[in-house]
Amino acid sequence: MEKVCGGQAAERLEKRGCFPQEEVRRYLTQIVDAVTYLHDRGIVHRDLKLENLLMTDTGDNASVKISDFGLSGLIDGTGVAGGVATEGRRLKERCGTPAYFAPEIVQAVGYGKSVDWWAVGVCAYYMLSNSPPFKAKTTDALFERILEGITPASFTAPCWADVSPSAKDLIAKLLIQEPVERYGPPYS
Repeated sequence: MEKVCGGQAAERLEKRGCFPQEEVRRYLTQIVDAVTYLHDRGIVHRDLKLENLLMTDTGDNASVKISDFGLSGLIDGTGVAGGVATEGRRLKERCGTPAYFAPEIVQAVGYGKSVDWWAVGVCAYYMLSNSPPFKAKTTDALFERILEGITPASFTAPCWADVSPSAKDLIAKLLIQEPVERYGPPYS
């Protein structure tokens, strides 16, 4: 166990408004390393969100740690993970936080590791803009927006003016509708 006393990334973002791109790059590097570690072991987190990213301390050079594995699932083999039955390499339960749902969770079809990469894209978007990529007043309307996907217009707010084209491209590739085309390691 490691002591992390810097609070949630969501709390830090609320206080600061948004993170500078270089800071987001540093956090994303750590998050991608952690998600890759989990996926290499057949674990899908299924609830990656800013509230589950904990800062190691309150300083500007804090590291980020992933927490709350209560909804995680196993995809390699058949068994039970997090109290939920798994069937082979696909998970089917609609669980997690709706604003971070990948389209395949919204559609309630079988899904795998790619849902975590979608959530990484949502986190990156949020950290750079202090706004979620998909907004709506109801859950059903939110799901419709998620299924519509990200568009070039998603990056037109003034906060995006200082964000590099490569950062926007990365987010767009993490938020691709089709799981097999989404950034992240290839999945079977």
